[in-house]
Amino acid sequence: MYTAHQLQAADYLLKKLGGMPNFPFANENLKLVIEFNSILWYGDFIPFENRTIKQFFIDTDGSIDYQYFYSEGNNATPILEKANSAYLESLPKGNWVMNPYKHIDNLELLFHAVMNIIDNIDIQPDDSPIYPYLLNAKSLDGKLELSFLNIADEKIKVVSLIQVPKEN
Repeated sequence: MYTAHQLQAADYLLKKLGGMPNFPFANENLKLVIEFNSILWYGDFIPFENRTIKQFFIDTDGSIDYQYFYSEGNNATPILEKANSAYLESLPKGNWVMNPYKHIDNLELLFHAVMNIIDNIDIQPDDSPIYPYLLNAKSLDGKLELSFLNIADEKIKVVSLIQVPKEN
């Protein structure tokens, strides 16, 4: 069982890997499938668009503003920084080694590898300012579709990783 924050980190890693040019699932639309209230759902755990994480909020003066979140640098968001560091630590070290993620060509092994990284990160509740929602939530049976599903303070069962067609 996972928290919303752990699933945000997992989704970040899937999207990071999806941006690698030699990754077999490069530019594919990979989604974690969760069980929530006895329904299987998939969607996005981070607001990722055009290779950036961007979240809207209401500013102190009442205007709508947005914030970008980063995995590196002085303004790194702790959850993304931890996920990125754990990914880098998972890579083999030494001469003549290769990035194994560039060779993962099946969803089962990718799911196992990403969730193994997540299982080894100490993610705290205050590490993520990202809203704890499943965005663009869709039931696996296609009967339900929500712009978001609030999963704050829940323990979530992750059941699979799927590849879905990109929407235009």
